[in-house]
Amino acid sequence: MPSTVNGIGTHYYGKKNIQKRTSACHSCGRTVELVSYDTRLWFVVFFIPIFPLSRKRILDYCPACTRHYAVEADKWETAKQLEVSGAQEKFRTEPTADNAIAAHQQLLHFHQVDEAAEFQKTMTAKFADNAKVHAYLGAALAHIGKLDEAKPFYVRALELRPDLPEARIGVALAHIREGKLDDARKLLDFLEQPGASKLYSLEGLDKLARAYQNASRHDEALEIFSVIQRELPKVAEEKWFRNLVAKSEKDSGRRESQLPKVKFSWKRIFAAGGQSVGKPQVTWRSLMIVGIILGLIGVGMAISNEYIRRHRKLHIVSGYKDPALVEIRGRGAVRTSRGAIEMILPEGRYHAVINGPLKQEVDFEIRSGYWGRWFDDPAWVLNVGGSVLLEVARAVYASHDSPPVEYSFAFGEPFRHFTGITHVFQELPESVQLNSGSTRTLTGLNTFRREPSMLFHYFTQNRNVPEALRLAEWRLRLQPDDDMMLTLYFAHALPRGETARIEKFLRSGLTNRPVLVQWHRYYQNMHRDRRHNAELAAEYDAQLQVEPTNSALMYLRGRVSDKPADSRMWFQRACDADTNNAYAFYARGNDRMAAGDWASAKPLLARACQLRPKQIEFNESLRMARVALRDYDALEKELREQLKTETLNSRAMEQLCDVLVAQGRSAEAIETARTFQIAVGRESRGNLAEASRNLHQHLLYVTGDFATLEKETANAKDESSKYAHFVALVELGRFDEAMKVIPFDEKGLVNPFHFLDVAIALRAAGKADESSRWLARGIELLDKGDGDTSRAAAVLRKTTPPSVAELEDIAMPPESKAIVVATLAQMHAGSHGEFAALARKLNIAAGYPHHLIETAMAAK
Repeated sequence: MPSTVNGIGTHYYGKKNIQKRTSACHSCGRTVELVSYDTRLWFVVFFIPIFPLSRKRILDYCPACTRHYAVEADKWETAKQLEVSGAQEKFRTEPTADNAIAAHQQLLHFHQVDEAAEFQKTMTAKFADNAKVHAYLGAALAHIGKLDEAKPFYVRALELRPDLPEARIGVALAHIREGKLDDARKLLDFLEQPGASKLYSLEGLDKLARAYQNASRHDEALEIFSVIQRELPKVAEEKWFRNLVAKSEKDSGRRESQLPKVKFSWKRIFAAGGQSVGKPQVTWRSLMIVGIILGLIGVGMAISNEYIRRHRKLHIVSGYKDPALVEIRGRGAVRTSRGAIEMILPEGRYHAVINGPLKQEVDFEIRSGYWGRWFDDPAWVLNVGGSVLLEVARAVYASHDSPPVEYSFAFGEPFRHFTGITHVFQELPESVQLNSGSTRTLTGLNTFRREPSMLFHYFTQNRNVPEALRLAEWRLRLQPDDDMMLTLYFAHALPRGETARIEKFLRSGLTNRPVLVQWHRYYQNMHRDRRHNAELAAEYDAQLQVEPTNSALMYLRGRVSDKPADSRMWFQRACDADTNNAYAFYARGNDRMAAGDWASAKPLLARACQLRPKQIEFNESLRMARVALRDYDALEKELREQLKTETLNSRAMEQLCDVLVAQGRSAEAIETARTFQIAVGRESRGNLAEASRNLHQHLLYVTGDFATLEKETANAKDESSKYAHFVALVELGRFDEAMKVIPFDEKGLVNPFHFLDVAIALRAAGKADESSRWLARGIELLDKGDGDTSRAAAVLRKTTPPSVAELEDIAMPPESKAIVVATLAQMHAGSHGEFAALARKLNIAAGYPHHLIETAMAAK
């Protein structure tokens, strides 16, 4: 089932073709309103649908236990169209009662309850005098839990044909439910006739007998039990039946039982769950037979055990695209395929030599104890290179309220021995047949067929981050271009202080060819300072001596250049060397964005997105460039189209609201967001509620309603709302209150732009001394960063305004650079107009501190 952790994972989004019916849940047994609908499974990051996984048809979702079936929507729709339309077409060409029943059955089979109800009207009108049709409709309605609606159809069928068994049974069951037991017995009298069991089910008699027993009419109950016993002699050996008869005999005071004595039975002796009844009749002859049989069994067991010992299954799996040749010394060789390959081996020690996508030698042992050969259910798996992710699912089946399936996973080991595996590389059954009140446990071993990133979320959701990181490292060694797994690894390992581990792991992939650009970028980002950049620059220079035309190395060299002009030169060379290097085009586009040259940035960013359409940061930068160039109509159209299919995409909704507000359509933005929040409210999921709240707070900010934002977040406990409260107070000029929410010396505050924002607000309010204190802290933090932030710190320390070239050399995101330039505009009155104009050009992001900068730059 879908799951998320920290906003990353999978979710169902959207509901179409909703159908409801009242019936018993297939899992918990409760009679509830079961819901079926079409939806789509998405992979989401921060609750934003990133890419669709598949369309699903959810069948019989139970609101009580949330269990349901999920099938591929396309296959379901295709089957429904073929089966339903075929049955309906046959009815149109041959409108007989049998064809009508077949068409109605297909509608119910595919949960077309409303269509079935409509077709039911056609059937009752066209076959008003057909007893068989009415009896069928009664049975169909009873099947979907509409017992009250079923009764009139049974009654009508009985009127038309008083001898129709289905009608008599249906009406009789209704009488039983109403307590009219004698009337029910009259209708079921044909089941009491000798030989009735050969023609009909005796379930109706069983229910009638139980009803008599519950009504304390034990004589009548025993009469019917005797009929059942006569028709089905074997039932007298069943424990449940004997218990029912014994209860009525005891309560009616009978001394002699109508039940026969139970004879000795080996089946009962060895029956599971203690189902034997009565005491076996033991004689000397039977004891002698037992001895002989036990001796034969012992010999048979020895032969069987030896056969099992000599015929063990080794399962060989590989996750590599290319097949591997696996040679078991002395036993032959096999070539791997997509599925598991089996080799039959006697127990013992073995040595495997593997060739193909890797070279590997593995020593392993296959061995079990004497009794374990029958009862341990072992599985031995040779996992080539440890490349396959194995999943063990332990399912407990119960007649009611089955517990959730328990999962465990194995990966990275070349050989593994499992025990208790009932289904080896087979799917576990959806259900099993059980006696009332009993349970059964099955355990399946299979390959994990979903994206490994989903298992990463499973581990983190269960607070097993160490295993999640081990999984990520295993996956990235096999599939180093899995950017999503790399992102998850970095995002979860860094907060745990695993800096040395991350650095060591990433370092191991820096020499791979082709160059793993994302690995290098994360490695570079771990130490964004001048010393580390200089060390990396020297390494890239050495590599470029060997590979002078490697575009990826040129791009990476540009990222660690100390001089902006050198960075631009390397990025241009990377684009010239490879016109498909998306990162190089993105870097050049970012450089133009930092200069406020949006017209030049847009085609470069568009090219990067064309080459890597799923890269989120590329798309976000292109969207910002289009907003800066006022491409509002096209953006609005695209976002509305996206929201038609991704109805709960909060990020797309936020972007749409920003575009509407930028056009002066704030009222429309508020109404659009309200409609979205209503849709989110229907879902009743915590993560969506949080996204809805964040959207609301964002919209209050971008529309300038700071008073409402301050009021609504005054008593908030969550961190995002607490920060929104701080922002509202700063924008309202209530600095003393804001400092109580987030003080100047709050622990963990290392974002220099936080301090620069407040310094701008304080200076605009005429609090120059306090502004200087915040500005000094911001400059101090800037100076600890990379070349760009240190250059920003340098120009902010100067007493004279920086030149155009100096500002051009500060290549940082537009929203960050806008803050730096706005600070300069306040510091240098003589250059205020020039700096204010550039700050406005860069101030495109709609969130905080957009309004703060606009207001400060408007003031002289």
